[in-house]
Amino acid sequence: MPDVRQAIGLSLVAAFLTAGIAGVFGVPLAYVLARTSFPGKNIVAALVDLPLAVPHTVAGIALLFVFGRRGWIGAPAGEFLGLSFWGTLAGIVAAMLFVSAPYTVSAARIGFEAIDPRLDKVARTLG
Repeated sequence: MPDVRQAIGLSLVAAFLTAGIAGVFGVPLAYVLARTSFPGKNIVAALVDLPLAVPHTVAGIALLFVFGRRGWIGAPAGEFLGLSFWGTLAGIVAAMLFVSAPYTVSAARIGFEAIDPRLDKVARTLG
């Protein structure tokens, strides 16, 4: 029973961290995608939506290649920063972000697009 409680606690902590990180970085990205035009905007939008099109098994393998012990990010992070993604909270949060961040960005972008841009200007003048 203590293992179950520990697993539930770890899942809750990881979920709260993931939601916070996705909100802090995803909402501003959604605002930029909804309100501005820049070169490569379609590429950024495609990269944001890419995890939605990839099957979960392929996503898991890709995450292992990137964040694993010998991965592109995992190896340097472990060697230079002492940060391990394998079997740690950081790895769980990275996997959860890969799956949930596109939903955060898409939902916020749709919300920003639904608001008239003139209201942004009015809000800026009113403080």
